Amino acid sequence: MWKALTEPHQRRRNLHLRRLIASDPLRGERLSVEAADLQLDYPTNRLTDETIALLVQLAGECRPVESIDAMSSSATNNVAERS
Repeated sequence: MWKALTEPHQRRRNLHLRRLIASDPLRGERLSVEAADLQLDYPTNRLTDETIALLVQLAGECRPVESIDAMSSSATNNVAERS
């Protein structure tokens, strides 16, 4: 998965942010997120739809829901806690 994330970066590392902003008039709205009284603005980063899709895929592979459920149960999460 990491290779899948690094390849788009290598292709776009010389892409100027001005070009991304100019090519997407709604970039500011699309890449701004507000949650839990926090506002995160990503439009001024070289983030693309491809990168977002890859990050979402990576997050899914990490199974965050199962990890959260395990933390709130009596399951042992930390391998150091296992005997």
